[in-house]
Amino acid sequence: MTEEEKKKTELTPQQIKEAKDAFDIFDRNSDGKISENELATVMRSLGQNPSQKEVKELMSTLDLDNSGEISFEEFCRLWCAQLDEVETEDDIVDAFRVFDKDSHGKIQATELISVLKGLGDPMTQEDIDDMIAQAHPDKDGLIDYAEFVHRIMNS
Repeated sequence: MTEEEKKKTELTPQQIKEAKDAFDIFDRNSDGKISENELATVMRSLGQNPSQKEVKELMSTLDLDNSGEISFEEFCRLWCAQLDEVETEDDIVDAFRVFDKDSHGKIQATELISVLKGLGDPMTQEDIDDMIAQAHPDKDGLIDYAEFVHRIMNS
């Protein structure tokens, strides 16, 4: 394993605490393992209605040592993989480039507003107004999206 790969699988103390808190929610009988029944119960409590086949498939994906249960170590490996999928600042800036028709690094504030309103989990008008205020549009209503993303990601 390279040094870079090793860093990707290492969790900070805060991330370990968060992973443990999440694991404990699944581990309903506090035996240090997540059983198939516990996995199904938690999925149902989250509003999902998985079939027994779907629970078994998910279990086989998560149960890396084929013990029939998910250990905290297995859960942490999956937690690391999930953390790796979090979008980076560069990924988000790249997404904004789609709206930058003339490639000058800026988009119209009105365009950002329409994007924010069209998100899968729509924002309130107050949240949108706050976000636009943080974006600091110039006198022409243009927002430097790289600066905006940096400000949001680091706030």
